[in-house]
Amino acid sequence: MDLQNAEIGQIRDGQDSIDNECETVQVGNGHRPHYAARRLTPTECARLQGFPDDWCADIPHSDSAEYKLWGNGISLPVLLPFFKAIVKVYEENR
Repeated sequence: MDLQNAEIGQIRDGQDSIDNECETVQVGNGHRPHYAARRLTPTECARLQGFPDDWCADIPHSDSAEYKLWGNGISLPVLLPFFKAIVKVYEENR
């Protein structure tokens, strides 16, 4: 389905049953499916890094600055178990 020339009804009421793949995200000429991916919002990037939604709310900044912040950050949910293990080993060997 060509999304640029598609009617709204085709997208809303189209191929979205369990037996058919949803064509609302499929783009291309029909030979080989290509899927369009949307850009994550800064809030979604913060969530992926384990931070609350309002972490940067009080600081005026651009979206690009926040993307850079989250891109260069440390993912807390992944690293927290490692940090806890390091502290445990340190306390056991004091």
